Amino acid sequence: MVRLCGERYPSGDDMYPTYVLVAVAGAIGACVLAGVAVGVRRRSRSKPAR
Repeated sequence: MVRLCGERYPSGDDMYPTYVLVAVAGAIGACVLAGVAVGVRRRSRSKPAR
């Protein structure tokens, strides 16, 4: 945080609330995990059974 002319930047009013950032990060993490899981399943299916 920076203080300039008696004002603090960034002020808390301009930023997204913490719960919004947590929700977005959780959604992105879930998508990444789902993508990894699908990739692993595809790789294991493409191997021929012995």
